[in-house]
Amino acid sequence: IFAVMHIFSYAQWGTITVGHIVSFATSNLIGLVVTGCFFQFLKDKSRTIWIPVLVHVILNYSAVLSYN
Repeated sequence: IFAVMHIFSYAQWGTITVGHIVSFATSNLIGLVVTGCFFQFLKDKSRTIWIPVLVHVILNYSAVLSYN
């Protein structure tokens, strides 16, 4: 469910069309689900939420830096 919530940013916070849904489902959804499973794995292994939160922050920060 959390992965599906990313469709709003995929649609650039505008109106979500059928085209956005189809494109999102075929190009991004699988990667987001796999990433979510990875975060859950990190949480289970570390027994704390802070390790996956830190990894998420690092990934977001590196994405922002790549927008030069």
